Amino acid sequence: MKFWKNLAKDQFFAKSSAFSVWGGRAVGIRSALLSGLENDRSMAWETLDFQGTLCLRDRVVWHPLLPRDLTSEEGNEITARLLKFCSPAFMVIGVQEWTARLEGCLTNCRPTHRVHYIWMERPLEPVPQREPDPQLEVHWAGPRDAVRLFGLQEAYEKEEVLSDPSDFHSFSSFLHFRKQLESQLNAVVDHKGIPVAKAGTNALVEDWAQLGGVFTRPDRRGQGLQKRLLTFLLDQLWKMGRSACLFVKKNNQAALKLYQGLGFQALEDFEISYWKKGR
Repeated sequence: MKFWKNLAKDQFFAKSSAFSVWGGRAVGIRSALLSGLENDRSMAWETLDFQGTLCLRDRVVWHPLLPRDLTSEEGNEITARLLKFCSPAFMVIGVQEWTARLEGCLTNCRPTHRVHYIWMERPLEPVPQREPDPQLEVHWAGPRDAVRLFGLQEAYEKEEVLSDPSDFHSFSSFLHFRKQLESQLNAVVDHKGIPVAKAGTNALVEDWAQLGGVFTRPDRRGQGLQKRLLTFLLDQLWKMGRSACLFVKKNNQAALKLYQGLGFQALEDFEISYWKKGR
C-alpha cells in the first residue's frame, strides 16, 4: 500500500487511547479496536500522515475517523481494501462528517439503505435520583437473563434496527444478544417479575460508554420507565468515570425529549448506511 499503512494488532490499544481526544465521537472506532485485540476479524488502516483511520470490524462494519477529506489516491486504495476484505453486504457507521468522507470514495459499491440519527453526549456528572417505586425492580442483567429478555430484544430489533422486520433471524439474533449480555453493561426494569424495559451499552472504552438497545414494551410506554432505568444506568457509569453518548433517530421526538431531560446534548448528525458490493 502506498497511501495507507496497516495497523498491527499490537498498536490497537495505543491507538484507542490516543483517540480519546475526540471524545464521544470516537467511541465506536475505539471500541472496535479494543474488540479486535480478542479476535482475528478486525482490521485497521491509517493514512501516512496519521490524519485518517479506518477500522473494519468482523468484515461487516466500517468505523471511520476522518477529520479531513481523502485524496483520490487514498480513496482508491482503501476501496480496494474494502473489496478484498469486506463481506458482500456491509455497513458504514459514525458521525456523518466522517462517514461522508469515506462514502465519497466508495466505487463498485452501492448504498441500499440509510438511517439518519442525531448524535448526543452527556458530560461526566451526577444524575438526579428518583424515588423508588415498590412495584418496580431495576437491576443489572447478564447472560443468564438472555432467554427471559429475548422477547424485548426481538421487539427492539424489529422496531428499531431492521428496515424489514421479516429479516429477523431468531437464532443468530439470540447468539449475538447473549454475547452482548456478556460483554456490555445491561439493565432491566421488572414489574412483578416480568421484564418491561431494557437499556444497555453497545460500546465501552475506559472513559466513555455508548448507550444502545433502549426499549420499552409498547403497552408500558409513557410511564417513566426508561427515565428510571437510564437514571440507574447513568449513575453507575458516572461512578465508573464514564461519560455517556448515544445516537437517536431524528424523528423520535419522545426519545429526544427523554435524553435531553437526562442531560444529553444534541451535537451533530450521525448515520448508518447499508451497502452492497458491485453495481
